[in-house]
Amino acid sequence: MKKVEPDEFADRLMKHIEWKELGHPWYIRHNFRRIATNPIHLCRLAWLRWRAHRLNQQLRTFTVSNAGIQVCLPVVPLPNSPSHCMALLACTTGLSLISIDLVSTGSSFDRIPDIDTIPKTYPTFKTLYLAHHEDVDEKCRNFILDDKHASYYGFKRSATYPREFTGDAVTFSSLTGDLVVVVYTNSDAGSYFAVGLGYHLGQAWVHVDYDLGSPTEEENRTNFGRRAYDRMWEARANHARGVAEHGDVRYGQYFLKHAHLPRSVWAARVVCGRWEDDFKVMVDVVECPGCCDGPHRTTITTNDWFGLDMPGLVNTVPRSHFLALDEGVAQFVDCSSQRIVLGDYGDYSSGELVRTGNIFEDMQPAGFNREDPTYLPTVFRVPCPGIGISMDWMNKEDALALARGFERTKLVLCQPKGISLPANEHVSLLLKALSTRLAGKHLVTVTIQCSDFYTVDKDGNRRRSGDDSVPADGHHSTESGILTPLCMIASPQVWRGERFCKQRVERSRNIREHFDAMVDRRRPTGNEQFDKSANKHKEDAAIKFFVDLFGLRYLENYIGKITFFARFPLMMETGPVDVLSVGAAEADGLRACLPKLSYASSLMGYNPFRGSRQFAPAESDPRLETVLPLLHRRCQTLSTEYDAPRRYAHERQRVEEEIKSISQTLGAGLFEHITTAFDNAYWEYKSPGRVTPEVSPLKYDRQLDTLSVIQDIDALQAQLNATKDEDEQRALEEDVTGKILWLFWCGICVEVDELLPEVVEHTRREGSLEGLWEIYLVKSSVDPSDDQAHLQRIMYDAEANTSKYQLWLDARAREQAKWPCADTGTATVDSQVLSQTPTEKRKLSESHGTDAGADDEVANRSTRGLGRQAWYGGDGWVFRLMVISCPAAMVLVIRALSVQ
Repeated sequence: MKKVEPDEFADRLMKHIEWKELGHPWYIRHNFRRIATNPIHLCRLAWLRWRAHRLNQQLRTFTVSNAGIQVCLPVVPLPNSPSHCMALLACTTGLSLISIDLVSTGSSFDRIPDIDTIPKTYPTFKTLYLAHHEDVDEKCRNFILDDKHASYYGFKRSATYPREFTGDAVTFSSLTGDLVVVVYTNSDAGSYFAVGLGYHLGQAWVHVDYDLGSPTEEENRTNFGRRAYDRMWEARANHARGVAEHGDVRYGQYFLKHAHLPRSVWAARVVCGRWEDDFKVMVDVVECPGCCDGPHRTTITTNDWFGLDMPGLVNTVPRSHFLALDEGVAQFVDCSSQRIVLGDYGDYSSGELVRTGNIFEDMQPAGFNREDPTYLPTVFRVPCPGIGISMDWMNKEDALALARGFERTKLVLCQPKGISLPANEHVSLLLKALSTRLAGKHLVTVTIQCSDFYTVDKDGNRRRSGDDSVPADGHHSTESGILTPLCMIASPQVWRGERFCKQRVERSRNIREHFDAMVDRRRPTGNEQFDKSANKHKEDAAIKFFVDLFGLRYLENYIGKITFFARFPLMMETGPVDVLSVGAAEADGLRACLPKLSYASSLMGYNPFRGSRQFAPAESDPRLETVLPLLHRRCQTLSTEYDAPRRYAHERQRVEEEIKSISQTLGAGLFEHITTAFDNAYWEYKSPGRVTPEVSPLKYDRQLDTLSVIQDIDALQAQLNATKDEDEQRALEEDVTGKILWLFWCGICVEVDELLPEVVEHTRREGSLEGLWEIYLVKSSVDPSDDQAHLQRIMYDAEANTSKYQLWLDARAREQAKWPCADTGTATVDSQVLSQTPTEKRKLSESHGTDAGADDEVANRSTRGLGRQAWYGGDGWVFRLMVISCPAAMVLVIRALSVQ
């Protein structure tokens, strides 16, 4: 590093502006030199040089005050962030000036880690106040990691990247940006995800990342930690901003990230909040039927702490009394009129606990040893006469404690003691094991027991005794003579389920409705002309909807006209020969001349994914006749960066805007596939055979059985319309929508791969491959939205033939098997039979017959735990209620099975 003298600083600053191309000047190239030709740019440089000389004295000095270090520096605003800027210093490394990134904190600026962005504007000279920290040493932040709950579903910490750490704490510097990725893997299920713990711009953040592709490739799974790190590091500013949008989080408030994992009904939930000067992070895996929030959005959840350690994060209900303990003042609920025992749980929606069970009674069915001493409650003393809130009339020798109420009431406790759930890992895992069954319930975590209690006035006169509130059926405790006037009731974090996201459900319904319009399923009204007009209007609206959903509006500027959606409705009513010729025909004219065939006949006769259609040369392909001349002119302009910089900058900006729009749709992967082909073609032209081609990540099924997929969609839609269970509806919404998107994705990809070689070959013949490479170099910095990430996940779940509905039924069956006596008397329906797709039904008919074997098949599937059934016990008999699906009707079968 070398100091730059004031007389030399102006020259260095001009060279820095030229080198970084600040202000987007226009250049011409002469003998390998770039010469600025824009007179406005030249005037701006002259003015900046003059300002540098005028401010010579200010640039050489600084002052220190309570406001900070006052200094004058040339500052360049950073794009898309008005509070951030880059300051240029009067020192160099080599030929370039050293720069630092700053963030405004109001009246002063703090230095922050370098932001990976390109400044675009001219510098301006500003007087800044740089924040001065009295503590010379860097302050460090610890992330305390609690991931024991993830082990309940078999997920274990398998790797960390880029550095390893032992134990449950990782330390970050508060003055620099940092990121550590922790990978969790369930090897048996082939599922994995990564949790990022980050610190950026003075803001702590967390994020969950996963791979959309199949996890069967061992090499990809091995490098997953690095890929997740790269993705999160690139988007760290957005992750930090998402947390900062919630403002200054107070103690008790936690950030929550919920990310549904691919090919499963599991979701990773990460809760992060401030814990004194550090951050506490809880990593959990929960069962989720789908249509949920996330994975990018940050929400807020509440967990508090009132001096007593708890088995995990909990949020206590509003309290009515203060009681002084050794750990400090704690708050409790008045339960003197109830029979409350430690570990009770139930509903608290009415403001009073309605008990439905006790966690210690549920230990054995959940697979826990009730005799294990680690589950014994923790007993703590209640100081007598109390700390700081005793009254003059209370004697020190009396075993009395005083609890103050919010309404200025005073409750005297005789010989009090406290009992709480032990704050250890065993009880925490017990709560996790009960989380599915007790979702949304509240739990008694602490009780205060005493021999007697009574209220008093300000002079200590007794007003009401505890005996007055004892229930008629006995004391508050199971022990004789023990009363329980106070308790803590809380909502454990692991018992809080994720409600469905209304936006996801509405999006799925829109997709299904427009798909229905594409396959023309509406019933005729009797007015043929009206039907034709109405159907055409809905069909056109559906085509536009899916074109926008997949980003084809701008994608076609690089690949040609995608006709799949225009052809898809015609497949419902035309034969195979006619459909092959629709590429150059208008839809209306085609409808008028084509013979009408049945829906099933057209599907069986023509499959758009099978075979390979041979096209004429690119120039004669009607899908390319418009785009090829436009793309050729664009490539020529993008190849003139030095000869026509103004035209180049304008065209590149247009490309950036189009790519930004595409990246916010499901067509983002398609554009990456297209530009990968552009890059490979360019390097094959520049260095034939010497550059290894880049492999495209695009995945689709060229041999997709269209008839089977549409029939499966029909069956799932029928099941969705029939079910009343909200969780099952959420799972079915994902299954139906995913299959629709996968069907259309494969159709688009087939056509793109038909057109792509023709586009590249035509551009090569025209000598414009350098322009294609310029398009490849333009990268979008826009992260996918939650809606986009959700649709991508369910689409690839359909590619893997994952049925969230069946996985959810299996998970529910396993949970019900653990609680054979729970929820008795509630009839359910064997949805496993109703949810069969046509493919599954064909397999059943082949192995069991149509009628005779159907009942046996249901019985067999029941014994495997795949179906749903309700059991009614009484007098040694159990009745099982099931519904069996038949081609003509639904037959209700009631069996009486002896259990003796």
